[in-house]
Amino acid sequence: MRFPRINRVITFPFRYLVLIAVSMLFSVLLYIANSEASIYDIHNPNWVISMAALILLSPLFNGVFIILVHAYQNRRPVTMHAAISRTLSLYPRLVAAEFLINLIVMAGMFMFILPGIYIGLRLIFYKQAILLSGHSVTRAAKESLYRIPGLRAALPLLLFLAPFYAFALLISYGIDLLSLGSAGVIIAILVSGLTFAWTNTLITLSYRLEPPKNTEQPSNV
Repeated sequence: MRFPRINRVITFPFRYLVLIAVSMLFSVLLYIANSEASIYDIHNPNWVISMAALILLSPLFNGVFIILVHAYQNRRPVTMHAAISRTLSLYPRLVAAEFLINLIVMAGMFMFILPGIYIGLRLIFYKQAILLSGHSVTRAAKESLYRIPGLRAALPLLLFLAPFYAFALLISYGIDLLSLGSAGVIIAILVSGLTFAWTNTLITLSYRLEPPKNTEQPSNV
């Protein structure tokens, strides 16, 4: 598995500002949904609202973003209307996959965390497989497993993703430590949006660099 240069991943969303707009809108909506309860605060009754918002909004915004990145990558830009239409046509499949794969990853997390990270990395291409190849949920999961067949392929992906998540965690820790108030909220939303943009860009640009070498026809079920 080969990956794009980090500097390309960082600059790519800024070359097409619509990508930044999609990322920031998602970040704002997610912040509003999480304002009553964090998605990690399962003891709060409002946790259901936060989790539902994540499961329902994430496929929509990820889908639009991935389609736009893929189009710009291939120098065949699409309109926002076309990106939204394509995402909505596959939305039930994306939501089902989001729910199923998150359950699998959470089950892995209960097994000393590391299995969950490993499973999550191996299944990371499922959105791209659904949106860009039109695969079913199960076929998308299988293709992702095919592209990342084991630890040797998963570890480089983790190392590429780690700086972006580390950046977000470091800023979040600094905001909590300094008690920045409203300014901290704005910074947190910006950092969350950038992390969304950079990680999705990295994964989407990586998806097409090395297509699977098989002749099986994708399922559209």
